[in-house]
Amino acid sequence: MCNVILSPIRRLPPEILGEIFLVYRVVSGRPVSLRTSPAAVLSQVCRSWRQTAISLPPLWDTLRVDYTLASTLSRPQNQRPLRICRIMDLWFERSNPLPLDFSLQSKHLFAGSGPIHSSIVLSISDVSHRIRSWKSKLGSNPYFPYQKVNSQYWNL
Repeated sequence: MCNVILSPIRRLPPEILGEIFLVYRVVSGRPVSLRTSPAAVLSQVCRSWRQTAISLPPLWDTLRVDYTLASTLSRPQNQRPLRICRIMDLWFERSNPLPLDFSLQSKHLFAGSGPIHSSIVLSISDVSHRIRSWKSKLGSNPYFPYQKVNSQYWNL
């Protein structure tokens, strides 16, 4: 137990640890999604790492939401969109006041069967003034394949 407490990484000042986190974010090459982003991973290691990660808005300024995947992983089914929305709101809060790079992927269309829940659309619209880049990939109907949509097509 003493070795863990006296570990050199635990003696780093939060400012240095934060710089390491920001470098890790760049070099990790990990997909930036709700569960696997550097921000999410680093903030779950221990209390001091969590405090440091939460205090770094640049760590949270990029978000990729796979609505289809996220909505199939959480339960109960009727709570899926609200859970995703709460996570997104927390992410947006932690990245404040920085511009955001946002990506949304879903097999569903906004105006089709299984649309993206209105609470998620409202959550995104609340931070629309901060969105620097927007990428979307929506739809899986064989007659209407995935479409990539850039922010120039959205009135954000």
